[in-house]
Amino acid sequence: IQLRHRQRGCNRFVVQDGASEVVVQYTCPGNGYGRTSIRRESRSLVQISSSGIANGAPFSVEAEARHSGGC
Repeated sequence: IQLRHRQRGCNRFVVQDGASEVVVQYTCPGNGYGRTSIRRESRSLVQISSSGIANGAPFSVEAEARHSGGC
């Protein structure tokens, strides 16, 4: 959920917790904040979006995760 903030001690707030989407907003004292959305589009496709401020600079991440079969 905290893609650019790996330290412990961040405060998280669940904005939305639905069957196909979860949105979490968080603040990390002394290092900024962020908001991450994970949306399930199908059994094999997930969209991930995260943005905020880390180390004094803005960030924005868009990613897609797919399950393509067993290992």
